[in-house]
Order: sequence, then C-alpha cells, then structure tokens
Amino acid sequence: MTLTRNPFDAGGYSLADMTQAINILPNLYTRLGQIGLFRFEGVSQRSIVIEQREGVLSLLPSVPLGAPATVGTREQRSMRSFALPWIPHDDVILPADIQGMPALGLSDAADPLVEVMNRKLTLMRRKHAQTREYMEMNALRGIVKDGAGTTLYDYFTEFGLEKISIDFVFGTAGTNVQGKVRSVLRAMEDNLLGETMTTAHALVSSEFFDKLISHPKTEEAYKFFSAIPESTLVGWCGRAMKTLSPLIEQIEVDIMGCDLLHADDTPIRVLDRSLRDKGLGKGVRQGRIWAYVRDQRPWAGAAPPGAVYRFAPNWKEEHVLSHLADARGILQADGYKGYAKLYQPEADGVPSFREAACWAHLRRDFHDFWASTKSEIAREALDRIGKLYDIERDINGQTADVRHAARQKLSQPKVTAFFAWSEQQLLRIPGKSDLAKAFRYGLNRQEAFSLFLTDGRVAIDNNPAERALRPIANGWSLYTSFLSACKH
Repeated sequence: MTLTRNPFDAGGYSLADMTQAINILPNLYTRLGQIGLFRFEGVSQRSIVIEQREGVLSLLPSVPLGAPATVGTREQRSMRSFALPWIPHDDVILPADIQGMPALGLSDAADPLVEVMNRKLTLMRRKHAQTREYMEMNALRGIVKDGAGTTLYDYFTEFGLEKISIDFVFGTAGTNVQGKVRSVLRAMEDNLLGETMTTAHALVSSEFFDKLISHPKTEEAYKFFSAIPESTLVGWCGRAMKTLSPLIEQIEVDIMGCDLLHADDTPIRVLDRSLRDKGLGKGVRQGRIWAYVRDQRPWAGAAPPGAVYRFAPNWKEEHVLSHLADARGILQADGYKGYAKLYQPEADGVPSFREAACWAHLRRDFHDFWASTKSEIAREALDRIGKLYDIERDINGQTADVRHAARQKLSQPKVTAFFAWSEQQLLRIPGKSDLAKAFRYGLNRQEAFSLFLTDGRVAIDNNPAERALRPIANGWSLYTSFLSACKH
C-alpha cells in the first residue's frame, strides 16, 4: 500500500532551508554579469543615503527606517535618501505536483518532492538572474524601475545632473563616425574627474548596431582595415610593444615586487603556421597565459591594483619558476603542482613563498559533487564554507588589523571545526569518490587554507586572479577595430 503524507511536515523545507538551497545554486551570469561592471554589497536597512559632492556620488550610512527623505546642500554637496525597491519572486507547489507522493525513506523510488523543489528553486534562480540584469541595465541609464516597469527614481533629476547625448547622425553619409566614437569616450573621461578608465563597453540596440556597421564611413574603414597585410599588422604590434616596453617593465617591477601576489593561468589558442603547412589542423596550438595580480583594496592597502600577464608555450613548471624567480612573500593560487618548488625551503631554510590556498576552489569541488548527487555531506560543507564568506563580506575593505582581529574571533573556530569535521567524514564515505578527493584536497593543504587567519592582508580566495583572466578565458577580444571603445 502506498503511503501518503504532508511532505512539509518533514525537515528541510523551512523558509531558511529553502533560502540556503537557492543561495548555493550557481550564478547564471548574463551579459552585464559577465562584463562585471557592478559589485554588489548588502545593506541592512530598506533605505540608503547617496551624497553628491563635486560631481561624485557616494553611498553613505543609511537613515533609520521610517525617517523622511531629506535634501541638504552645503559647499556644493547634496544628499538624498532613497527607499530600496523590493521585488520578490514567489512560487508555489500545487497539489498536482505532489499528489500521491510516497513517504520519505522508501527505497524503491527517489523522493519526488526533492525533484519538485530543485526544479522550482532552479527556476527562481533564473528569475533572480533576469531581475538582476533588469536592474543593472536600468542603472546604466541612471534610473531605478520596479517589476512593472514604473520609474521609481531618475538620478539625473534627483541630483540635477545634465544627461550628455551625442547624435551619430547615421542618416547622413558624410558623418564622421570615428569622431562620434571619440566624442563619447572623451565625454566619459572628462566626467570621471581624475579616475582612471581602463575599459569602455558600448551596449547598443540591434537597430543602432545595424545602422553603425552599414554606414558608408564604417564600411570604408573596414575595407581599409581588412585589406592591410598581416605582416604589416604584425609590424605595427611589434613597434607598439617596443615603444611601450619601458612602461611595461616599470609596471612589472612594481607589481612583481609586491610581497603578496595572486596567481592563476588559463589556456589560450596560438597561431602556428608550421602546423598548417604540415597539414596538421588549422594551424592552431594551445599556449598558456599566466596572470600575477596585486589587489590591496580588500584590506585598504595603499598600492593601486594591477596585473602582469605572461605567455608561455605550454604548462610546464619551468615557466612559473622563471616568472617568480625574483619574487618573495605570499602566493595565493590553486593547487597547480608547478608552484610546489616555490613553497620548499631554499639553501637558507626559508622558502620563496608561503602558500595561501583558495577557499572558492575548494567550495567549487563540493558544489560540483552536491549538484550531481545532492549529498547531505557536501551540502553541509558548502554551508560551513558559506559562513566564512559571510564574515568576509562584513570585513571587506577594512584595514588588515581589523580583518585579522575579526578572523581570529569569528573565523578561526569555524575553520578548526571544519577540518576536524572533514577528517570525520572521510571515515564515512568511499575513499575513491570525488567527495573524498575534495576533503583530502583541503586537509592536505590545511596550513595554506588557514594562512588568511593569521594575516589580515591575505584574501580568503584567489578570485582577483580569476577575474583578471576571465576576459581571456571567455574568449573576449584583446584587440579591436576603431569601432570598439576598449583600452587594454
């Protein structure tokens, strides 16, 4: 006889449980998410205060709930209070979804409720991604809209800012399209008020794009560009590199001289005409790009962020050892075996680097296993690591001393408990499983995973290096025609 029950009487389906479940689902990055224009920070109240001072907008501590929105002006400063929009996503499980569901614990079938919940949560995660893209796109226009498309705030109006508009006049054949592009870039640079612009992205409608690429001046420029012999293009690049070499060398000396570096690598396709001449494929082989990154912003360091990229024809450790031959300090990286010699003591008994491991990499291993098996052990590992990241969010941007004190008080006990719990789990699971491999990866590098607890400058993960390589790993172009407003 088939048993029926109220499935929500069982544990695991409370609001907190389901919120945790959806939060650990992987992000569904949309185009704006891939570009990485926005960095999200949580706020604890339903209103925020934004100050405008000499043309710069800054987020200030929030006013108490229920306080009136005020405008104050003093020395070319103004402040506005904004209520944060609340755009919830709801879903339901209908009786038809779970009708005749067997009781939990039956061995003859998987729990249908789990499948229903996973499907519902995945759909809601997609809605979250769509809403985030919707809010980001409106933010680029300087407005805030609700889910119904109603404009809640127009920041140009709120702060009395003038919206700059440049008409490309595509209807006129003689329009200087290059000049229009330069005007857009200069308008952006002039309004940055001294801030550095490294990249400019142009997000346009399909109609605008069609008119742009079909304009006579654009077609003329493209014909000229495509007609340039490859040898000439290579010569231009060579001369440009020679001209920039002194600057590149100074940047490299500055960044590689830092005693705290992030490192990561990614494969890259490399043209090899000798392969094509021999009839071996399309004349493309695989090379490697390494990124060495300095990013002191999380601990309010004084040095500006920067990255050094080094190319190598393969993945051999000799390249890493050469890149870092003169560097010393702390290296935050993944478990690539090529770094191992850098962590070994030298003749004086001191290694070139102390290893700082990446918790995001470890978390990814547990997540992959949980996503395919719904393992409760993997889920608990994710929850335990997630609590460490909760602490990190609260201390991001604080000084190294503040971060160290908070980690000693809050994170140290959790890390110690995590590794003790990990050793216990290895006794319960198959030794050759991917879950066991994830546990061993962490336990074998326990000292490296704990280094961030003793030094407030060290990050919890290697995300700065991964972000530096993301444009290359995703295959985005590092060279453009004049139509693209990009600076690398």
